[in-house]
Amino acid sequence: MATIIPFNLQKAKGRTADSSHWDSPNHVYKGYPYLAPGLPLRSDMQWYTDPQRHFGTWVVNASPYPIEFNGYQYGWSGLVYKSTAPVYESANVPSLLMRKHLAWIVDLEGYGQYGIVEENGTLWVPSVRPEGWMPPEEQ
Repeated sequence: MATIIPFNLQKAKGRTADSSHWDSPNHVYKGYPYLAPGLPLRSDMQWYTDPQRHFGTWVVNASPYPIEFNGYQYGWSGLVYKSTAPVYESANVPSLLMRKHLAWIVDLEGYGQYGIVEENGTLWVPSVRPEGWMPPEEQ
């Protein structure tokens, strides 16, 4: 059973979108989203910027497809999309250290999801592709 924690309105008084709100253009670090948060942890990491939606993130693309937004077609879970470019910003990640490790990770068939690149280059994704999973159009 879930616990409901009331929002503390006193903490929100006097704050504006420009103060420290996650949606503010300066919510991450100076130069974001046009500058990467540091050097890539792997040789196949590329810094991707979406100027229309004003965000940037690392992309590790194992597919043969170019990095581009392909729409909102889900994969095997609600975290996975058939898109080589991220379909949304992983919001509220203000830590520069975390941004160095956060990446849109794309598999060989072009399905991507946010995951973590560890210091040694190992990739971690929250939703591993189930064995035998096939896209609906191939079933």
